[in-house]
Amino acid sequence: MARIFIAWELGGGLGHLSNVVTLSRQLCGQGHEVIFALNELSQLEKFSLPEGMTVVPAPASRRSPGRDFKTVCVSSILLNRGYSGVGTLSAMLRCWQGLYSLVKADLFIFDYAPTAMLAARPLTTPKVLLGADFYNLSPGHPNRQLAPWIPDAEQILRHHEARVVGVINAVSDYFGFSKLKYLGDLFATDLALLSTLPEIDDYPRDSQAVKYLSVGNPQAGLLKPHWCNNGKPKVLAYLKAANKQTKFVLEALLSAEADVMCFCAGLNQSDAETYQQAGLKLFTSPIAVSELLSEAQVIVCHAGKGMISESLRQGIPLMLLPGQLEQHRNATAVAEKKLGLMVPKHATTEQIGAILKTLSDNTIFRNNAISVAENHGYESAASMLSRGVDAIETLLSEPL
Repeated sequence: MARIFIAWELGGGLGHLSNVVTLSRQLCGQGHEVIFALNELSQLEKFSLPEGMTVVPAPASRRSPGRDFKTVCVSSILLNRGYSGVGTLSAMLRCWQGLYSLVKADLFIFDYAPTAMLAARPLTTPKVLLGADFYNLSPGHPNRQLAPWIPDAEQILRHHEARVVGVINAVSDYFGFSKLKYLGDLFATDLALLSTLPEIDDYPRDSQAVKYLSVGNPQAGLLKPHWCNNGKPKVLAYLKAANKQTKFVLEALLSAEADVMCFCAGLNQSDAETYQQAGLKLFTSPIAVSELLSEAQVIVCHAGKGMISESLRQGIPLMLLPGQLEQHRNATAVAEKKLGLMVPKHATTEQIGAILKTLSDNTIFRNNAISVAENHGYESAASMLSRGVDAIETLLSEPL
């Protein structure tokens, strides 16, 4: 069977690990060998890794020396992660090339891994994109704006993309790679598995090369709690303790007339116990979200595209608390289409409670979300995962 190399280079949180571990479990189950180069080790022990999966640390993405570049787009992020100078990028590139020479993969999967993609650019090995649309750019298209409220943001965006492309092309010239016009040209792959929906994708795509699906939470080894079934609206929350709004959201959930199931990453056990009351079940270890979604009336989360997409596929409106730039863009798109509501940055507990009640009571949001679900056939996480694995199997079977 095939040897599959999965690279995760940038970004943090459980979403990347959830995607990779879930997908790897299925691929290993089909007899493939998976080598996973991961960016962040801290959450790995929370997941049950499949037999046949080898984990190695990804080559470090170095902070650029000197000034910090104001973040307005993906190019800005890269400028702050080693792409502002030829020397640092060349060193990072050589590390990925060294890994490739050792692994000798039959297929590459890239989750937020631009330098890994650059190193694989001259190789004929099949390549797959995995993850959110905001960092998986589209070939032939310039960067999209992540912070339109910043003065001169468009001018900054053009400058940042030009600089990143210039550095990449200088390195490419030295290594004998083909050059780019846009940063998005780096993301030309054989297949893209994107955890979003076409209705809210940041970029136009080649419909022949993209599949919109969320591989979802890995269910094996995760807690599978049950709803209280107290006759009240069911609310499923997926939160991070580090977000400044989370404390107020937990207080709002505690006082809500609802049947609440909540996972809060990074919340210590003593704080968690203060919120554990009738009607609110709170967990500090990941729970099997996909098995709870079908009964939920409202989803509360930080506006990651994976969670948004999986919720909308089940016809569930969302209350969104964006913490990062791309999450703010995601939340704005959802709110504009009346598929949910975004919590204002400085909202009080009472205001958050009022937003939650509006989503529970106002049928407009639910009906709009149901329309999206009907467009996509209420597809389950298991079905999407199966589609993704089938697409990879097909790609592996094609002659180079």
